[in-house]
Amino acid sequence: MYDVHTGAKHYAKGHSYHHFVGIDGSRAFATGEYTAEGLTDDVSGMSMEMLESIGGWHKFFAEHETYRRIGHVVGRYYDARGAPTHAFPWARIAESKAAAEAKERRMPMCNSKWSREEGAVVWCTTQSGGIERDWVGVPRLYNEAHDPEYLALTPTDGEPKRSPKPERCVCITTEMAAQPAAHFSVYLGCAPEADKCQVRKKTEGSG
Repeated sequence: MYDVHTGAKHYAKGHSYHHFVGIDGSRAFATGEYTAEGLTDDVSGMSMEMLESIGGWHKFFAEHETYRRIGHVVGRYYDARGAPTHAFPWARIAESKAAAEAKERRMPMCNSKWSREEGAVVWCTTQSGGIERDWVGVPRLYNEAHDPEYLALTPTDGEPKRSPKPERCVCITTEMAAQPAAHFSVYLGCAPEADKCQVRKKTEGSG
């Protein structure tokens, strides 16, 4: 529970977030369902993206410059002594984030730009995607929906598997690029070993 009086324009009676005052409406932070049924602390059946969204809001309040913690809402996540019940799946959220960060290090995002002369261009460097490394890599269009790692994911605790992220340009090592893979595509008209490619509307498989 946080003291949000400095944000009265949002949380005071009659304002947009007043329905969160004095209750644990964790679910609604992700769903936007501000009804009696939606304003609940029950997050069962939510996707990992939604759980991570709630975790993001938790971080927002915990790190806010003026909002300060003044207590806990007794219920599903905290007992009468203020001790956490561990009901909220923080461990699974942490595991998911760790896995995502590891994948980002293996497949950092490409640099990209658009100009009237060249159109859209993507390229790799030793710092592209904000990931410093000792290899440059080659750009590939990555389709997570076809990635065996994603396909192997299984729902947990009755929750649905998260949706695959949209296609994006990633930099991969030449060793990875040499292995046939349905989830990586070479940009059309670009040499497989090139570290810079012009983006065209159609792509051809890397295998």
